[in-house]
Amino acid sequence: MNWLFPSDSITLLLVMIVLYGSLYWLKYSKKELLEKYGITIDNFAVFIRTKKLNNFISNIGYKYRKFWKIISIIGILVSIYLAGIGLLFIHQNLLGLLFKKPTASPVTPLIPGITIGINTLPYFIIAFLLVLIPHEFFHGFIAASEKINIKSAGLFFFTVFFGGFVEPDEEEFNKSNLLAKIRVYVAGSFANFLTYLLLLAIFIQFIHPSGVLVVATLPEYPAYNILQKNDIIVGLNNTKINNIQDLTNFMDKTKPGDIVIIKILRDHQEKNIVLTLGKSPNNPNQGFIGIKLENYFKNKFLYHTLWWSLIITSSAAVINMLPIVPFDGGQILSNLLAYFFRNHGGKKISDKITYVISIYIGLILILNILLSFNIWGFGIGIYP
Repeated sequence: MNWLFPSDSITLLLVMIVLYGSLYWLKYSKKELLEKYGITIDNFAVFIRTKKLNNFISNIGYKYRKFWKIISIIGILVSIYLAGIGLLFIHQNLLGLLFKKPTASPVTPLIPGITIGINTLPYFIIAFLLVLIPHEFFHGFIAASEKINIKSAGLFFFTVFFGGFVEPDEEEFNKSNLLAKIRVYVAGSFANFLTYLLLLAIFIQFIHPSGVLVVATLPEYPAYNILQKNDIIVGLNNTKINNIQDLTNFMDKTKPGDIVIIKILRDHQEKNIVLTLGKSPNNPNQGFIGIKLENYFKNKFLYHTLWWSLIITSSAAVINMLPIVPFDGGQILSNLLAYFFRNHGGKKISDKITYVISIYIGLILILNILLSFNIWGFGIGIYP
């Protein structure tokens, strides 16, 4: 099995070895230092806890509890929608992957250095924070609005997986009513959904392509050895090209043998290149340049940051509502079943049913991932 980014994988492995080696050395030689900063290590799971946010979370949640009650009710409705589209997608997509339909989408865990390159790490970290902070604060605010005390908040990581948590008082939470529990559980995904909508509005308002970037040229086609990687196509004949759709619309009207003047930006200088079109491999009656391309954005950092943030916030909102323990969707299912069977075994029966459903949904999700790897490999091209 080949990794997409072997050097990145080795770098990540070395970082993990150094990190865990340092933490375990501190655990056995400087334990008081770890305790001072609220760091605990349980096998390979590392938790960093703090109580400094407790008062802030509790005050905001309790002081504006009417507001959070309304927010949580809306969150319940939105979470039903998120769970529905999540379940529909993983089943439809699995069929698409099995029968190799063009509508099938790759499904992969995003692991820097393994499934995505280390070069994506800055965008990934920003996106992760945009998921983590609203998600956990919303859990805390709504728990506080239900008069459930907050014990701590913090971060955790396990090898290459990491996340955050707000830890309510477990005894108080277990004693709360069913609706209060569901309100707390849906809070995180609803926060991610709201973050996604906000980022989408920013993306639509401020991110606009200003040309088409040449990613590569195809051998034996007209552009080969004439256009270069990172050329930016901004015009075809007298037609301005702002994005891939503009280029597609222009090419739909061409035929093999047509001569086109391609206006490009190369090394910040404008050039005109005359090219005779070839035959499209998909339509022999249509002209073809012979390039791999993507939309070009002037502010690449903002574009990549928003793009990653949209992918990760939407994914977190949906996946967290799937009925799989330990996701919040699985916890909601377990509590609903325990309430429904409260006179017939309650938690014991609900745990069994939740376990079976979790295994089933988990298998569907894993099959999506394995088939995606089989078709596209570890380097699934979902990132710009």
